[in-house]
Amino acid sequence: MNVLFWLNMGLDSHSTSGHLLMAVIEQVKKLGSEVTVLSKDTGGKEPAHLERLAELGVHSRTILFSPPEKSNFAKRYLFELQYIRQSSRLLNDSYNAVFIQSNFAAGFSVAIARRKCPHARIIYNVQDVYPQDVMYAGRISSSSPIYRTMLNVQKYAYRHSDEIITISEDMEDLIVEAGAPKEKITVIYNWSYQDGLFDKADIAPVIAEMFEPDVFHVVYAGNIGLFQNVDIVVDAAERLKGNENIRFHIFGSGLYKEQLEKRAAENGLDNLSFHPIQPHQLAPSVYASASINLIPLGKNQYRAALPSKTATCLACQRPIIFIIGKESKFGQRVMRETNCPVLAVDDVDGLVDCILKIRDGGIQTQTRQFFKDNCSITKNSMAYARIITDEERENKPV
Repeated sequence: MNVLFWLNMGLDSHSTSGHLLMAVIEQVKKLGSEVTVLSKDTGGKEPAHLERLAELGVHSRTILFSPPEKSNFAKRYLFELQYIRQSSRLLNDSYNAVFIQSNFAAGFSVAIARRKCPHARIIYNVQDVYPQDVMYAGRISSSSPIYRTMLNVQKYAYRHSDEIITISEDMEDLIVEAGAPKEKITVIYNWSYQDGLFDKADIAPVIAEMFEPDVFHVVYAGNIGLFQNVDIVVDAAERLKGNENIRFHIFGSGLYKEQLEKRAAENGLDNLSFHPIQPHQLAPSVYASASINLIPLGKNQYRAALPSKTATCLACQRPIIFIIGKESKFGQRVMRETNCPVLAVDDVDGLVDCILKIRDGGIQTQTRQFFKDNCSITKNSMAYARIITDEERENKPV
């Protein structure tokens, strides 16, 4: 079987999806398929993924791409269309399956794949639900012509794909609302960097130095942008600034980091530290160093996304507070099976209360079994591979 992975990212730069895609590609190769990866050349300086593709005997083709600023959404959309047009020249009828990575212009990718690879099965991997995520962030109105046009592009991708793989039950519901046939959709949770759990004994010394002993550390790590609602971390730090035993940490970068740093300085939040984004190899060390990990999202964003750090936080066996919305099906399940609190996105009082209860032993969490049952890199990536190659499927891992 001849499989094309048509990616909308560069494997030469760090991303939250790189380790996911590499695991799936390796499993497809294990099933005996020939694999070609078509991706962006972003000028990145991280060759590990491309070197691994070469070791696996994967054919790799890249298209030169200069990413525009993330804040300019219209320009990003136009650049994405340009990349799709340029890379489409490399598609042909030799492929039996085309895997299309989540992107906000996926309808065009699916249409081209249908035309150029008429005998191929099309698998669309939805890691984010566009354009609803942008609408929930308040960047676009659901009544605007631009939103309706973008939504129709996604609806085309849903209708004309043979299979859709997404990463949460909430996202599945939203995709079905947009017109995707439910029978096409498989939910497979994302995984971390390893099958095994991560223990405090494995923490890298460079990260351990950032965390003072005998202090209760509340950690947010990730992007600081439109969708993440990191303001609530600062809100909680402000409420608890008189508690000398509790320290807050924000790791990452993004559009709103400078604004949050300014707010923290103006309010004298000496209990809140900002840190640069860390290399992905150190992410488990950051989460394992926390007394609590925070996973916040903006209003309704749980319907359109699930933060990629979730599996790694679960693997680190530390308490997690999900500030994503109590209506979330994923949230309800993880709370039921791990006892990790799930809060409304604006519930600062609830967040402060949960932090204090976890510190004082009033809430006990257990993430070990949930991670082992639902976030296995080997099991979940093989589930992807069996769908892509159309082999007999195993039971869904969620």
